[in-house]
Amino acid sequence: MSNVKVKGVLDENGIKNFMISNTDTGEVHVALRDGQKFVVGEFRGTLAQCKQLVSASEVVHFADAPPEPMDSRADGTWDCVDPCALLIIAAAGGQVSEDEINRTLDAHGWIKPDGERDTLHARENLEKWSK
Repeated sequence: MSNVKVKGVLDENGIKNFMISNTDTGEVHVALRDGQKFVVGEFRGTLAQCKQLVSASEVVHFADAPPEPMDSRADGTWDCVDPCALLIIAAAGGQVSEDEINRTLDAHGWIKPDGERDTLHARENLEKWSK
């Protein structure tokens, strides 16, 4: 991966993302922070995985991606569930694992880069909509 150059860039909210350049091809992609992971094109994973994609010139963007078969989601490999589904299960006395809660919160942007739950913004959001 010696053909990759990485530069940290802050967005308008002060969140550090990374500009990843393939020095062989001149391709430049921005890995955007998404919870504890990064998103480059249609891929979400670690920064190292994003760098590997850029190095191999394998970044795929939505417009370039082949259509996904309709039945491919039926195999049960979801990254997270809908947050409302977790609330309904928990309210009905069902068991919801801590891992599932954290994975769902992370997928919906409620986990800070340090891995903690974003309780400050959760309280602000609740106050905003409780009026």
